[in-house]
Amino acid sequence: MTDQSRSLRAGYLLHDVSRLRRNVLDQAMRPHGITRAQWWILSNLYGSEREGIIQSDLARLLEISRVALGEAIDRLEASGYLRRVPDKVDRRANRLLITSEGREVVGKVQILSESIEEKILAGISLKDRTVLEKLLVRLKRNLQTLEGADEADEQIAVSKDELTATRRPKAAP
Repeated sequence: MTDQSRSLRAGYLLHDVSRLRRNVLDQAMRPHGITRAQWWILSNLYGSEREGIIQSDLARLLEISRVALGEAIDRLEASGYLRRVPDKVDRRANRLLITSEGREVVGKVQILSESIEEKILAGISLKDRTVLEKLLVRLKRNLQTLEGADEADEQIAVSKDELTATRRPKAAP
């Protein structure tokens, strides 16, 4: 296996593992009337200093758009799991508070999620789990650098131009 095909395989495996994990979690949460995305939002508020956070700050923290978060919060609010409270200082901003129903569903789904994660990681030692986590954090940082770096885009473009220039036959004088 070449280095290039090995890295393509790693990318495919990362994608496939992520897809399968999402599917398993979605199926498990469906009977509780909550989606994985909604649970992710609630679990980031539940039992932490983040409860009462301003909506736009939570979007930044979760690294999702304010629009996407707003739509999910609309559904959570309609389900009775969350409520928006206008900020006392900035009336344009909303603070997010979990309702008692939201706390109940987060507690149930948290236990379910931990059980699923253990099943997903079955047969992987604690040492290997630690290595895996460190590698995934490194990959995430690399991707964030590529995603947000205009300089990286320029370097890639320059590299492609240089590559093309080296492959072009020189014109006859």
